[in-house]
Amino acid sequence: MVSVSCNIEHQLVTSGQCVCLNGDGVNARDKPGMNNTRVVATFNTSKCFILNGHNVTCGNYRWFERMWIAGYFLVQATGCGESRSWCHSCQSRHYLGQAVTLGKDARADNYIRTCSNMGGWGSEEDQQVICQF
Repeated sequence: MVSVSCNIEHQLVTSGQCVCLNGDGVNARDKPGMNNTRVVATFNTSKCFILNGHNVTCGNYRWFERMWIAGYFLVQATGCGESRSWCHSCQSRHYLGQAVTLGKDARADNYIRTCSNMGGWGSEEDQQVICQF
């Protein structure tokens, strides 16, 4: 079971910790802050990742680097599917055995076709191909 707490805005978090988004339509930015920044990705609840340890306070938010996401939208998660660069909440399809992530390479289209042929749906995200059932 995943252990979550309130947002990490005012919590001590360290590099290597797994955090998950708590909210839909959360924008990740190219640098900390709301002004003069560019949205580089938008994520929804349950998207989890490993922090790299960099954070800064800018405006009304403390921003955490993985792209840059305001700590207000992040919660700590522990005890589930973690590696060096990714993690999944215990409610994720990965953790439940209903999804697999493959490294994205020249075979990405083939992976997605194979996933579909097996009754799943595939998608490309960052440098990964994800197949869900």
